[in-house]
Amino acid sequence: MTADVERVQDAADAERAGTGNGAADGAIAVYDPAAAAVLTALEHGAREHLGRIRPKKTQDGYARDWALWEEFHGWLAERTGTRLPLSALTVGTFVGFVTWLDQVQQAAPNTIERRITGVTVEARGRGFTVPKEASRAAREALKRPWGTSVQPLALRLIMGSSCGSPCSGGAGPGDGRGGRSPRG
Repeated sequence: MTADVERVQDAADAERAGTGNGAADGAIAVYDPAAAAVLTALEHGAREHLGRIRPKKTQDGYARDWALWEEFHGWLAERTGTRLPLSALTVGTFVGFVTWLDQVQQAAPNTIERRITGVTVEARGRGFTVPKEASRAAREALKRPWGTSVQPLALRLIMGSSCGSPCSGGAGPGDGRGGRSPRG
């Protein structure tokens, strides 16, 4: 077993140095069977450990965030006639999700921020890749100047005027949304 661990360490050192397995140039690393078995066991153990230490309330919140991601996809499918896969974690879908949470669900900015995190964590837990630029763009959409709309043009075309007055502009005092504080 010690030899196996040393091989994993050697492979990891080679990857960090940019030699061996081609991982440094973007190629998929290929490990010998012993190293692959150790890495698989470590991965499985880490996931189990993280699942045990994450508070139940957090787990439940992330599950609710994922359910809202699914609901957003259903809402979008009703308007476009096309159901996107839940694994479509792109700049467009994340910014659209933020827009939907803000304009349709009328969620507070802090809630939207947490939902971005929840969807990201849940997606990764399901084996999906979440590009950093997608979650970064979603957070950037929350930092829009006060009084401007978060909606990208494509989503405005999808939403049209069917979602009511909050869809046509930014939130602000006196908009009937409980006096939400400015974003920024």
